[in-house]
Amino acid sequence: MNTVSKDQRTQWAKKVLAKKFLPHLGEHNDTKKAYFLGYMVNRIAQSALGRQKEDDRDHYGKKRLDMVGSLLGEIFRTKFQQFK
Repeated sequence: MNTVSKDQRTQWAKKVLAKKFLPHLGEHNDTKKAYFLGYMVNRIAQSALGRQKEDDRDHYGKKRLDMVGSLLGEIFRTKFQQFK
């Protein structure tokens, strides 16, 4: 027999959506998450209908490049922590 109440299931679902679904938008940004989900669905629908070309996720314009200074700073920070 199921001993979990509807309230407990609802709280669990809200917790999962807050922490696991689109975590880069923050835990308490339900409005942002809803807009972003709508944006993603719109892009998929537009592409499926042939109104918009598919994105090429491997295109160099969509890559993030780390600059030399930040990379060297990260190496220095790591090595200095090891040295200490």
